[in-house]
Amino acid sequence: MVGHRDLRPEEIAPIRAAVAALMQRLRDDHPSVPLRLICSMAAGADLLVAEAACGLGISITALLPYARRLCRNDLDSDEDKARFDRLCDASEVVELDGGRVVRGR
Repeated sequence: MVGHRDLRPEEIAPIRAAVAALMQRLRDDHPSVPLRLICSMAAGADLLVAEAACGLGISITALLPYARRLCRNDLDSDEDKARFDRLCDASEVVELDGGRVVRGR
């Protein structure tokens, strides 16, 4: 997933609603296909879309470019760090740490 890190506050609610509607439409149109979001859990669009997926009960794979603690440390706000922790705890976490894959929650 690719998205902006710096979202305008007035755009967050409409973006969240549009993403949730799209995910729900995909689920409704393809009920036999299990949906899974693969996301790097970066600030901004990544966390927003992961929250929408989590709210709909869609499985998430957090594909982290570095060790979880390093990705978390890259986040600026305590709010984003709390969202990151909550979403990673609810996801399958795959760390691409130095070229090796580390799986876990």
